[in-house]
Amino acid sequence: MDLPSWLDAPKIAGLSVLTLIVVQYFKSGIPDKWIKFSSLGVGIALSFACEIYIGAALNPVKAIINGLIATVTADTAYKFVSNSKSASFTLPSKADITKDKPEVKP
Repeated sequence: MDLPSWLDAPKIAGLSVLTLIVVQYFKSGIPDKWIKFSSLGVGIALSFACEIYIGAALNPVKAIINGLIATVTADTAYKFVSNSKSASFTLPSKADITKDKPEVKP
């Protein structure tokens, strides 16, 4: 499978690791309901910082997409390797979303 030329898998992997590290470091100071949005912001900000650091021509769309993919990858990796049931950085499952809603029978 050929990836688009602007989608750099090693860079996204590095960004996802950095996103995970930064969010986990500052997680205690962020309210739980803002963790998901904060992680997206961190991923996008790190992507912009990476583009500026390497001296590439700054393409905002590319930086945002790379940041979003890095955040999703970081979240998936955290959920995969985490042995705790903490939902502080993970997206809610369907069961978590529907557990408070009563079941409607036809």
